[in-house]
Amino acid sequence: MGFAFEFFGADFDFVYVGSNGVISLSGPINARFTSILTDNAPGGLIAGFMDDLDPADGGTIRHESIGEAPNREFVVEFDQVPHYASLNTVSFQIVLKEAGGLEIICVQCETDDGDPAGQGIKAPDSTYNLAARDMQDQVNVATAYTSGIYSDGRGDACDSCPNVIDDGADTDSDGVGDACDVCPAVADADQLDTDSDGEGDACDNDDDNDGAADDIDNCPLVVNPNRDDVDNDGLGDACDDDIDGDGILNDADNCRFVDNADQADDDGNGIGDACQGQNCDLNYDFDIDVPAAMVSDGLYPFSQQPGTGRGGEGSALQSSNQGVDASSSIVSLSLDAVVGGQISFWVKVSSESGWDELYVYLNNRTTNIFTGEQDWVEVTLDLAEGANVIVWEYYKDGSAADGLDSAWIDDVSFTSACVAD
Repeated sequence: MGFAFEFFGADFDFVYVGSNGVISLSGPINARFTSILTDNAPGGLIAGFMDDLDPADGGTIRHESIGEAPNREFVVEFDQVPHYASLNTVSFQIVLKEAGGLEIICVQCETDDGDPAGQGIKAPDSTYNLAARDMQDQVNVATAYTSGIYSDGRGDACDSCPNVIDDGADTDSDGVGDACDVCPAVADADQLDTDSDGEGDACDNDDDNDGAADDIDNCPLVVNPNRDDVDNDGLGDACDDDIDGDGILNDADNCRFVDNADQADDDGNGIGDACQGQNCDLNYDFDIDVPAAMVSDGLYPFSQQPGTGRGGEGSALQSSNQGVDASSSIVSLSLDAVVGGQISFWVKVSSESGWDELYVYLNNRTTNIFTGEQDWVEVTLDLAEGANVIVWEYYKDGSAADGLDSAWIDDVSFTSACVAD
């Protein structure tokens, strides 16, 4: 076939075409079976019009793979193939789809004077059958079956819902049928549905599903429930590529939240002079001091320790509860972030493995746990829009210790975020 066709959870890349209106995924098939529903019909059967046909007496059977990946189709066509010892002919297609599913399209599917033909499918392991028309129970509903189950009688080229069985109705005349239209009463040929809630943007009053109706949302297509707008230009920070309105795009702006068109940076540290004291988009390396924003809690603070920084140079923050059973050394940082905000930092641990551990929390949720001998490793966390609290806790259990019995933190940096007031 040229592609893998999924049938009852298994993939098949070839089929066997039988002369009596069937194809098989299990092996060659030539016989005409009395019923799809009985055990003597093989598994992996797809019956387009299973009857005693005689292609040697006329008509054609052909197959072709059409389309491009990942939407290719393998089409088996019976065209004016006669019944055995009869002038009556049948014409139909079986279409297997790379994207999933199949169609049986009947053009002329009338039975001969004998038993009615069979139409349906049978699982490869024969555990499941579906037969809307079957010789066993003499049901003769080929037209109703093929239009109601497998096909609606319209080829994909002229079907406004090619992957849905429907009646062809298109209330808004946008070329997309009502059965598959995300806005059936509002013309929207592009079918955009930003929040994937099944209701298209053209008829959805909250396209990004953030709880703010589009008519009051300053970023109607980007989630931003707080609707922050630093430069008050009517475009929310979450979708504004120049948050501070200084003419410098965010990616190139050394002060994203402060108007500084001149981009002055006297000390060359990558942070514009205009926001040097604004506590936004900063890096804490702890070589000089511990910023006030890093708040230690309890009896055992994280403190600056020279010579403990990454690479053995500079300083890092180190826990101070060495040898104190059932104790915690805690430090935290509170930030206000816009959409896309992140924090990254490096940690190191030398402790009793599995018992004395460094916990990292973001907004009261545990994100990381480090224990035993853990060399420097970087952690990056996505910040929520609005208030965020990051907590580092080195916790010791009720007994024993190992290693240096410490945890270290270094090079804390954050972007699209500011220290909370």
